[in-house]
Amino acid sequence: MKALSFRQPFADAVVAGLKTIDFRGHSTRHRGPLAIHASATYGPAQRAAFDDLRQRRLRLPAPDSARRGAIIGVVELTGCRPAAAADRKRSLADLPEQGAFAYELAGARPLPTPLPCKGHTYMFEVDDSLLEGLLEAAV
Repeated sequence: MKALSFRQPFADAVVAGLKTIDFRGHSTRHRGPLAIHASATYGPAQRAAFDDLRQRRLRLPAPDSARRGAIIGVVELTGCRPAAAADRKRSLADLPEQGAFAYELAGARPLPTPLPCKGHTYMFEVDDSLLEGLLEAAV
């Protein structure tokens, strides 16, 4: 299965179904299941983003080191297109510089237990057998 890394708290926002657009600097032809990997990085910028999302009254889990450096859920990547200003609200982020693409995400399913995994800068492969039991429990 393909996987994509997000920094927290945005990984939790994707898995909660609150973030349904993600801006990326490159397009993708992939459509279908996408494992959501929460980056191990968590510093002042991530704490500020968490505080900002909480001020918007979005319900997110409290920062937890077990939910970093791990796959925490699965979504469907339903489309990829040039980003537009109207995507800002669904992305929970400002529109980046020109040339950004909007990844359309739907059907978020959190895993019952985070699966420790090393992330990558771009989309990467995760062995399906590692996710099988967790995905069945997530349904």
